[in-house]
Amino acid sequence: MAALVTELSRQIQQLKSDLAASHEQISSEEVQLTTRGIDFYREVERFEIGLIRSALRAAHGNQTQAAKHLRINPTTLNAKMKHYGVNSLPWIREAKTVKGVDQNHAARFVATGLRKEKVTK
Repeated sequence: MAALVTELSRQIQQLKSDLAASHEQISSEEVQLTTRGIDFYREVERFEIGLIRSALRAAHGNQTQAAKHLRINPTTLNAKMKHYGVNSLPWIREAKTVKGVDQNHAARFVATGLRKEKVTK
């Protein structure tokens, strides 16, 4: 149980770090200005994609946990992932190598992700 608490604590800290880094990157990054101005919607899209990827990484690809990290409904997260073409599979594969993660649990998510990926192509 202590190992699980430690792992969850580490994941939360990683998510906070990733979110802070995303915010700093966007804040300090010069937004591409054109003669027509800033493409507001493109910049919002880039920011949302970064947040979603950070949350998925911290949750090892588990979309329900990622939604909790972001404080949004899982169906909202799923809709945004579909809209932006973000897949949780890379973070699920990464989770298989993390110490303390139940390998059978991770494998089920990988299998689910692969089925969804084949259906949507």
